[in-house]
Amino acid sequence: MKIQQIKILQLNWGQLSPIWHPLVIEIETDQKIVGYGEAGVAYSAGVSAVAHLIQELGQRIIGKNPLLINQIWQDFYEHTFWAKGGGTLFYSAISAIDIALWDIKGKTANMPIYQLLGGKITSHIHSYASHIEYG
Repeated sequence: MKIQQIKILQLNWGQLSPIWHPLVIEIETDQKIVGYGEAGVAYSAGVSAVAHLIQELGQRIIGKNPLLINQIWQDFYEHTFWAKGGGTLFYSAISAIDIALWDIKGKTANMPIYQLLGGKITSHIHSYASHIEYG
């Protein structure tokens, strides 16, 4: 299996559009398995920079096996100058790709990602809702 293409989707959420800019990616394999990931910079400036970073990093992984997640991450870290320096925008781009690759791996194994990462450790979680002022 090989990564065939990466699509970047900048979502528009109506009344929240002036402040909230969700960025989702779609990685498709040659076997038509699709994985989704989200970049963690949805507020204010920076979304277009992350989209461009995803586009550049995505070119590095076209044709690679999407199940080799650690190798792909290590390639980003060792062979891109800014990965070693860190930073919100760069790691947000890497994170979106990483999440999409785990989604592909979970779909390939017919398992939810939490099982691939070690399994369930509790039967309930506390939730937190922010921006309640938006209804």
